[in-house]
Amino acid sequence: MARQSIPQNEVQQTGIVVDKKLLYAGVGLILLGLLMPAVFTVYTVGLYDTLSIAIREDQEVYILLAALKLVGLNAVRAYPHYLGVFFLVESFSSMRTRRRLAISIIAVCFTIPGVYLVIDAVYGIHYDFGMPAVSMIVMLIILAKIDFSFVNLAKKTLMVAVLITSLQFLDMMPPLWRFPFGRGESSHDIKVAARFLDAEGFLQAMSAIFFAVLLFMAILLLMIIVDENNIRKISEQKELNEHMLMETRMRILENRTYMELRHLVHDLNSPLTSMQALVGVVKMSCEMKGSTIEAEHLGKIEDSIERMSSMISEILHEGTRTVVTIQELLSGLLAQISAAEYVDLIQVDNRAPQVKIEVNKIRFSRMLVNLIENAAYAVERPGGRIQVEVCPVEGEDGPCVQFAVRDNGQGIPEDWLEEVWTEGFSSHGSHGLGLKFVRQVVTQCGGSVRLESRENEGTTAVIVLRQYEENKEDNYGEE
Repeated sequence: MARQSIPQNEVQQTGIVVDKKLLYAGVGLILLGLLMPAVFTVYTVGLYDTLSIAIREDQEVYILLAALKLVGLNAVRAYPHYLGVFFLVESFSSMRTRRRLAISIIAVCFTIPGVYLVIDAVYGIHYDFGMPAVSMIVMLIILAKIDFSFVNLAKKTLMVAVLITSLQFLDMMPPLWRFPFGRGESSHDIKVAARFLDAEGFLQAMSAIFFAVLLFMAILLLMIIVDENNIRKISEQKELNEHMLMETRMRILENRTYMELRHLVHDLNSPLTSMQALVGVVKMSCEMKGSTIEAEHLGKIEDSIERMSSMISEILHEGTRTVVTIQELLSGLLAQISAAEYVDLIQVDNRAPQVKIEVNKIRFSRMLVNLIENAAYAVERPGGRIQVEVCPVEGEDGPCVQFAVRDNGQGIPEDWLEEVWTEGFSSHGSHGLGLKFVRQVVTQCGGSVRLESRENEGTTAVIVLRQYEENKEDNYGEE
């Protein structure tokens, strides 16, 4: 609902934002309005047959019936081009108010008279451009100023249709004859017949009642639409505020966590540095004494301390990356999930064991665990299966490696495939940070990630990274 981006069915050219679907629908309705006089005429509805019966039987009720037929005929012939113009106005709803109003005025004031002129030239039917038509044009311009873009289009269309119908009854009121009302040939004939039968008062009263009832309905619909639009707008603003509040809280939490990690790393690094120094001294002493086995063991301890220091650095600094083989990465991954309840569902197919990549090993492993846990939520036991496949592929920029985490679970609905990357989205009651973290880690490693899913068939998360090539400049980009 928020207008922060242009939807796919909208087009932006020279600063003008237009909803193409509404634009095409509006143009189509206007073209349909040009065809209506060829299909619906006074003879189609039997208007003059009804007037003949009224005069022959001296029954004023037939005058009312003739008036209703003409109102219905005029309304049906007017719906397409008036609603078409209304759709054109609605197609500009994403614009700023002043620009939208200016374009709407031009569209309304040129389109409606233009339709009348084309119908007169093609069919020889002269539509009286009287006060009802002018009133409808004014109403369309007023509606263009009102922002009710959060309301369903069908409700707004119904309101405009009721308004069009109500204004048609003004042409049936004999006292308005001297004004620009009801000057068309057919409405003139109905009023002449009403005068002949002394039924002008009856026609006036019934026309006024129908006009008032329909106008009241149109106003009531407008008030309901405006209220609903305001409620929806407030609701969306509330959701936006809650989302911003959640993001603020997350930033505060991340900052606090980062500061705590800095202190923790500092506290860990101090004893590690001391251990490394002491092990180095003892190792030198053993080497001097010729204790080869002890010196070898101490060397392994020294290497372990060095790796632990690197791991701590990777936890603290997201941009830190190390070169690691796929086999080494997957071995660490399987060690992390060895105690998980879903470990028996996992099948690993590593077709690139010696291929190297440059990643933040801790974060990348955590990202893969996240994908595996998502797959575990989706599959059912027994029969559930989670496959982790790694294979070399050829990318646009050179050799790459592809990770695929595939499950045979319930799948993801198609309309969720983009939404799942949004922070806060979750289908199993979690905080909804998982897939956003996945995309963030992969992007920082210069790779790409996508989801492939079908409902009730399963989901596959595919990650593609460049292979690490020694003696070549690192071209990874970070965002």
